Amino acid sequence: PPAWQSEAESALPPELKDAAAQIQEILPPQAQALIPDVALPAPGPDSVPPAGSAPNGSAVEDASANDTTPAGGPALLPSVFSAQPSNAAGIPSLTGLFAPSAVPDLKFDPIRPRNVEFARAVIEAAMRALGLPYQWGGGLLTGPSMGDGTGGPIAGYDCSGLSRFAYFIGSGGTKVLPRTSQEQFRAGHQIPMSQAQPGDLLFGNWQADGANHVAIYLGEGKMIEAPQTGQLVQISAVRSDMIPARFL
Repeated sequence: PPAWQSEAESALPPELKDAAAQIQEILPPQAQALIPDVALPAPGPDSVPPAGSAPNGSAVEDASANDTTPAGGPALLPSVFSAQPSNAAGIPSLTGLFAPSAVPDLKFDPIRPRNVEFARAVIEAAMRALGLPYQWGGGLLTGPSMGDGTGGPIAGYDCSGLSRFAYFIGSGGTKVLPRTSQEQFRAGHQIPMSQAQPGDLLFGNWQADGANHVAIYLGEGKMIEAPQTGQLVQISAVRSDMIPARFL
């Protein structure tokens, strides 16, 4: 809080303040340009919480079909670092931030036109979500979110939130898929399973309203998916009801 920051600054010995100023003066211009200019607000009557009260936490974001940025925040660069999941204690969790293993060896059909680099980037983005929980309604274009929170205290993805995130990050922020699995299936180009290649989306759990599940094909009978509440983002075997569609 600003009041604490002001108190901490006033407690610094003068020699430390002078040393910091001298160090910055002798830095070359290129290095000085890298030092962020941070301006803290001055303490005001509303900046210090009453004694014994806890500081207000940020509101849990509600998922919606058109979410592209976290609620109440500025637009984020397409980076998984922009929406780090938090655990119950409010400490950012590194689970799922990096892929626990290298991207699998992807095999593409050389006789079929394919944007191989795009497909690799999509899968690489999806692999970073491994180990995060399924959160119904979870997943922003830029990273995991709490959704309805039924998946526990860690931010995560639902199935279409994962595919949407992977395509957005993999395309460098140029490819925005519809929010739901039903809409994604209608937007893609349906292909036979024999023609499916890594990076294609696989749709299943067919009901009256269409596909109620989507996963990302890895090739050789494997896919990465956010299965259902109570499970984590994982690599699974392709199920028999899955139908592929292409967006690349």
